[in-house]
Amino acid sequence: MSVPIGTETLEIAPGRTREIGCTGAGAVRMLKVKPLGLPDDRIKQEDILRELTISLSWDGEKKPSVWAPLGDFFATSPGLNSFKTRPMGCVDGEFYSYFYMPFSDGMRLSIGNDGDASRKLAVELETVSLDEVAASKLLRFRAAWHGDDFTGLDSERFLHKRGDRWPDWPLLVVNGRGRYVGMSQHVWKYGGWWGEGDEKFFVDGEAFPSTIGTGSEDYIGYAWAADPPFITFSSPSASISRINPDAQQDTSVCRFHLSDDVPFEKGFQGFIEVMPNRDCRPAVYDVCAYWYGDSSSSNPYSAVPLEKRRHLRPSREMQHVMPSTFEVIKPGPGMIEGENMAVVRTGSGRHWIQDMAGFADGTWSGDGQLIWTEGKLGDEIEMEFTVGESGRRELVAAFTKAADYGAFALSLDGKPLARDIDLFDEKVTTTGEIPLGAFDLTPGKHVLTAKAIGQNPKAKTGATGGYLFGLDYLRIKETKQ
Repeated sequence: MSVPIGTETLEIAPGRTREIGCTGAGAVRMLKVKPLGLPDDRIKQEDILRELTISLSWDGEKKPSVWAPLGDFFATSPGLNSFKTRPMGCVDGEFYSYFYMPFSDGMRLSIGNDGDASRKLAVELETVSLDEVAASKLLRFRAAWHGDDFTGLDSERFLHKRGDRWPDWPLLVVNGRGRYVGMSQHVWKYGGWWGEGDEKFFVDGEAFPSTIGTGSEDYIGYAWAADPPFITFSSPSASISRINPDAQQDTSVCRFHLSDDVPFEKGFQGFIEVMPNRDCRPAVYDVCAYWYGDSSSSNPYSAVPLEKRRHLRPSREMQHVMPSTFEVIKPGPGMIEGENMAVVRTGSGRHWIQDMAGFADGTWSGDGQLIWTEGKLGDEIEMEFTVGESGRRELVAAFTKAADYGAFALSLDGKPLARDIDLFDEKVTTTGEIPLGAFDLTPGKHVLTAKAIGQNPKAKTGATGGYLFGLDYLRIKETKQ
């Protein structure tokens, strides 16, 4: 029997929460929410819908099964964006959900307001009665929103190419028994295409994903549509509800598994690879994931405070803003990037700043290096750096190694250092920090010189020679007294 609770207008004061609930056994089969009295300014609308939150709890549970910013829960963000799918959508400024949400001992819908002004919403909820025993056997609906949350994972395995799981970015990581039924994703970016990353689903602890896709755009359903002008679309199980014709700034997509849900008995780990083009910066990702689970598959994610869920909208110049799997390693104290050092002289060849973001090792500070190629045996590259204060200082440096890199003698201000360096390695990687010695440095300019003195017997000579040199950074350290 259908039990419409009806439409109720809720006014929610700043910092407060309003609740709607019912007792007994049943299922929510329709939920509609219409924000009222929103300002005309679209940015303000978007911010308000991140300030408002929705949560759903079943059977008296203390931690809700569902928590998300209001608009994100209904599979579109930021703001009110018109779209239609079978389970969720937004029509004429009203969000809807037709996900079937059973309970055996009551339910509670809570809407919170973390903003600084009162908000009004029209809420329509329809439930259907169920037998208590039958309802207790049904999986419970769950949903969780996050941005860059590695809950349940060893994050170091995923960060900045150092880990074996890079560039996987988590959609949902959950233990227990259940069924994954979809996700909605919001991306803010400037520059090139973002959608090359594949979806990967690991079921019940498998070492290799039983589902691995061919690109985010294929998963969402608009493959080979990565050329402007971009358009929105709706379909029964997928949608693009927000995108600009040039695909800059906000993109909002969703993908639901209606006839192809992913069952799991012990756990589920769903990922999307973060693989934007090199010029796709900045980029911000957030996601709302949906699944059904039994009592062993509760929602593992925590509610996100307002300051961490606000829409950042980084400017085009803020290219350091990226998901943590793609963040640039920032210089540490006393570090002088190789790419910031002036090259005073080279005996031969050429030098330039090389982008190292595409190499798998991924440990270059600033994602770049100063590289010297086509140098000849016996020739030198002189690199200038500046010291601010006089004193005894320790110098360390990090270099690049590869199969066609050479061996070098180093000197500082014309005085040979105590060690030579061999930059050969079978793969393109970094040396880590190498101590160069302690020196009495005066204020002003100093010159670090690298002289090509030979090759490792295993080295390979390519089109750019066999004496390549790469400097990641130089670091000036205070000496221990």
